[in-house]
Amino acid sequence: MFVSLMLQQMARWVAVVCLLSILPACLGYLNSQSLFSRRRRTSSNTLCMRMHDTSRRQFLQAGVLLGASPLLPLPQDAAHAVDMRWPELLAAQGSKDVGGVKLPAVGFGTYNTKQGIAMQAVEIALSQGVRHIDTAAAYGNEQDIGKAWRSSGLSRSEIFLSSKLDRQQLGKGKVREALLHSLQDLGTDYLDVFYIHSPLSSKQVILESWSELQELKEEKLVRAVGVSNFGVKQLEELRKENLPVPSINQIEVSPFNQRRQIVSWCEANGCAVMSSSWSRLSNKETGAKNWPKLKEIAKSKGITAAQTLIAWSLHRGLLCIPRSGTETEKEVIAIKENSPGGVAAIKLTDQELKQLDSLDEMLASGALGRTDGWSKVRVLVLLESSNLFGRRT
Repeated sequence: MFVSLMLQQMARWVAVVCLLSILPACLGYLNSQSLFSRRRRTSSNTLCMRMHDTSRRQFLQAGVLLGASPLLPLPQDAAHAVDMRWPELLAAQGSKDVGGVKLPAVGFGTYNTKQGIAMQAVEIALSQGVRHIDTAAAYGNEQDIGKAWRSSGLSRSEIFLSSKLDRQQLGKGKVREALLHSLQDLGTDYLDVFYIHSPLSSKQVILESWSELQELKEEKLVRAVGVSNFGVKQLEELRKENLPVPSINQIEVSPFNQRRQIVSWCEANGCAVMSSSWSRLSNKETGAKNWPKLKEIAKSKGITAAQTLIAWSLHRGLLCIPRSGTETEKEVIAIKENSPGGVAAIKLTDQELKQLDSLDEMLASGALGRTDGWSKVRVLVLLESSNLFGRRT
């Protein structure tokens, strides 16, 4: 009898110890699940804690690393942004008119972001006050983005969604079908911006696709139409055919490749310019020789190199869409650092802008500078069948 009672008591203690050991993980999971279901006007004190007051152990227990949970400890300024009314939030982060659409100056890009990771990254970005999410059919993550924004508690009118037509989706009769597919995956009945992803198609195909995009805009299935990776020659071809000038051109722009001719053309013709990610500028294969100078400026201001690039873009009147994953703690923190709240207070002096402007070495991280990470072999094959350099249509 005594032995039986002792065994029962030991079993109770083991159960208590097990419960206490898993409690932090359970709390982190429950907190992450409830974060996006709460109303945006929930007190920021209950939702957030300052990141610099959070130890690594607390960070891990909150389930941030390795995709365990999308929860990110929000800094106080970002929490305030989430609690703001929509017009106030838009005014605070700045915007630019893109074909009648007031597009937030700082968005979030999802290029090269896998399914699952994309959903978590977008959830975190939205929690940080980001309101413009950029994707593309070629990225293969539109369904994830649709799930992320629908679970955020935000209404569709409070979010800007942009996507792009892949090369295989271009051509007469194909554009509408591609759009409807993207709308279904994104869980929406319209896009704020719809792009032609690349000029690496024949002139005829580009013109047919651009004309069909105008029809979709008239039907209010898209609010604005744009192009991506287009140079001056391709932009001029649209204008020569008496077609509307794109509302926006998304290209890779940085202090290391300032694309001055393209930017000047766009500014002169009412076409906004959006700078896309610079994720490969600092690696060994395509590294910028002036990268250390950028790092010096960033260090002197107590900010990151990425924040410096974003600040430079904003000072030059460009829109930008930084990106990051969620597979490491560093990546998750980068989403917060590069959010509207993370860069809004950064001001570059005239001297710093002059230094950054002097770094131009015409370096592009993608092959030919406009291929969005495509292989050089694939680019050369596509160029052979295009008229970019006067070849057959």
